[in-house]
Amino acid sequence: MNDALEALTNILDWTNGKDLDDFLSDTYMRSAVERQFEIVAEALSIASRQDETLRVRIPEIGEVIGMRNVIAHAYFKVDQGIVWSAVQSFLPPLRERILQVLAGDSTDLPGN
Repeated sequence: MNDALEALTNILDWTNGKDLDDFLSDTYMRSAVERQFEIVAEALSIASRQDETLRVRIPEIGEVIGMRNVIAHAYFKVDQGIVWSAVQSFLPPLRERILQVLAGDSTDLPGN
């Protein structure tokens, strides 16, 4: 989980203050962000196999893994607009949810 958090933080730091045009025009940034997405997905996949409650506490795991699969296996189909949208709207709340899990907050579990 710490690897996922670190990779998410990298993405958010690297893209802070940037816009879609910056992202699209910077091959290095796009490649780096995609690699960090792969790390996030792999770390969450491993963690969720070790703790099945993570799929409940972090329901986005399936979407993150799906995005990783497209990036890794169907790289020619990657829509950079979707990647950018995920960076802007999907990753900040995911990062917060991971921080909550790492802090031991279980208030988001069903029945709590």
